[in-house]
Amino acid sequence: MNVNLQNVLNDLSVSLQVNRNSIPVTAQVPVDVAATVCGVSVDALAASVASGNATCTATTTSPQLTQVVQQQISTGGNVGGGDQTTTTPPPPGN
Repeated sequence: MNVNLQNVLNDLSVSLQVNRNSIPVTAQVPVDVAATVCGVSVDALAASVASGNATCTATTTSPQLTQVVQQQISTGGNVGGGDQTTTTPPPPGN
């Protein structure tokens, strides 16, 4: 579930003690977390997932949202859905 974090970036930056610019505008989170922070029922979000419109806008934060964003920042992942980069090890013997 994609959650727009634009309205809660300041709160997340304080909770995570990072610069607001370090936090992506969107994050991929579980549906139950999205329901909590977007103020929408799980059923409504499940219906939006089924229709292909799996997004909502966060109106508040939660410990679970903070944890997901912190994990994604610390692993260097782009939780904004942009280009991903991976490093592939060389084949054995090279």
